[in-house]
Amino acid sequence: MGQTLEKLKVTISGIPHEALDGMWPIIVDHIVKGLEYGHGELDVEDIYRGLKARDMQLWSAFQSDGECVASLVTEIFYFGKKKVMRFIVIGGGHMADWLDNIDILQEWAKENGCERVEAYCRDGLARRLEKYGYKKLYNLCGVDL
Repeated sequence: MGQTLEKLKVTISGIPHEALDGMWPIIVDHIVKGLEYGHGELDVEDIYRGLKARDMQLWSAFQSDGECVASLVTEIFYFGKKKVMRFIVIGGGHMADWLDNIDILQEWAKENGCERVEAYCRDGLARRLEKYGYKKLYNLCGVDL
């Protein structure tokens, strides 16, 4: 973590675990916004606990003036035989400005032994990710009991 890559006017940075508490007030609204598109599997406290426990990783997008405009939480796990990094929640704005820097996440995942990067996402984000080689792997269906 702590790596930075800039291609456009927005930089994506991995936020070191030691900086989480200082960044939390800045990014918590991004996380809350992203979780609004979920189905209640996680709440903001779950994300915070996962980040504090180092089970999840925090990434943020910064404009050249230093303003944090978006945040992304990832998680690394084994899915069967594959080590995978999954995008758990994305929130904030200016996606068109920072998504071209997504390769920093992929490079970090590869350096950490991952064979795949996946995203839980709605159709709109899935279409945006196609440009970067992502393809639909599964349809996830469920019913609340």
